[in-house]
Amino acid sequence: MDRTERQKFGVNKWIASGCKGTLQWSTGVGKTRAAMMAIKGYVTKNKNKKIVIIVPTDHLKKQWILELNERHLLEYTSVEIINSAIKINSKVDFLIIDECHRIPSDSFYAVFNKRNPTIVLGLSATFSRLDGRHELLNRYCPVCDTITITEALENGWLSPYKEYKVLIEPSDLDTYKALNAEFIDTFSIFEFNFNTAMSCLTNIIFRRQYGKQLGIPAKEMDAIVFTWNRALKGRKSYVMNHEDKLRITRKILESRPQCKAITFSATKAQAEKIGVGYVVHSGKTKKKNSLTIEEFNKRETGVINTAKSLDEGADVPGLNLAIILCNSSSPTQKTQRVGRVIRYQEGKNAEVFTLVIKGTMEEGWYQTSSSGKKYMEINEAELDEVLARRTVDSVEKEAKSVDTLFRL
Repeated sequence: MDRTERQKFGVNKWIASGCKGTLQWSTGVGKTRAAMMAIKGYVTKNKNKKIVIIVPTDHLKKQWILELNERHLLEYTSVEIINSAIKINSKVDFLIIDECHRIPSDSFYAVFNKRNPTIVLGLSATFSRLDGRHELLNRYCPVCDTITITEALENGWLSPYKEYKVLIEPSDLDTYKALNAEFIDTFSIFEFNFNTAMSCLTNIIFRRQYGKQLGIPAKEMDAIVFTWNRALKGRKSYVMNHEDKLRITRKILESRPQCKAITFSATKAQAEKIGVGYVVHSGKTKKKNSLTIEEFNKRETGVINTAKSLDEGADVPGLNLAIILCNSSSPTQKTQRVGRVIRYQEGKNAEVFTLVIKGTMEEGWYQTSSSGKKYMEINEAELDEVLARRTVDSVEKEAKSVDTLFRL
């Protein structure tokens, strides 16, 4: 079946589920279009019913409004940002939740009780969450149909791509090793239990009781907790903000002047430091970010730099190169970021470069976030060959998740 037929098939599966379910479809397959099919079918028989679409960002709200207006469906619907939607107590007949994996947070989950929808359509490329809280969504909109990236690629609904895991070997790795040794030494006091360590850090009564059980004096226990926290933050800052990542990012961008690229940084400051192209992040006004995206969308080449603002749902046409400077262990974030550059375009072959500091917990983050995905592992010398469009000897691998301790 072609993509339209596959979309109709998915919508029919949602209807068969009692109109309470989630379409877990890869980015670029047409989740929004499927929602339009569902809305159109619903309003044909229910013109006076209330339809609300909930989205996570202002940028997505604008995209939905444009799509609804083009299909003459705007008069039947309202589009709300989740932060505002959870404050409204008002019955909804038909609730559509875009990027519904966002909902299971404690505050956002209240939307189901406050809006009390009769039917629910969830949309997400990545329904499951590392914290397991997607089980809350199963009460209202369990997955009723799935289209994986593999299925979409095999059917030509997405552009093919290659991902390169670029292993960086910095000259100052001893700094990380010292922080890591300090982290492991103090973490052992908590029996390598992250929840116990955090409880000691945030709750002084718990800390005193825990220290007493171990026979550790209060002041010594305080020192252990604060040393652990300092080492935890220090390791994370080292891998996420290392200057070599900026240097290599600039090298990749300089070698691909004809590409339309997006970079994902750890922080707003890092996105600014890249020093090439446009910058979009939460430190700027919504209006300024929107104008920046609109201007970038008109270009055929160039680069747009962001921290997290464009992770989800943003439609930036023509992207064919992504550079991920910072990693996390979240498969959701990784899938969303890759999804930005593999939306179908005739003749496009996309590239994704993920920068990873070798010998650090960032390798564990990469394996977990990329579990099941294929990639080429290369060093900086091999990167130079790839950028020169020469073949490298690296063998394609498939990422597998790793032990929690290695990811910390």
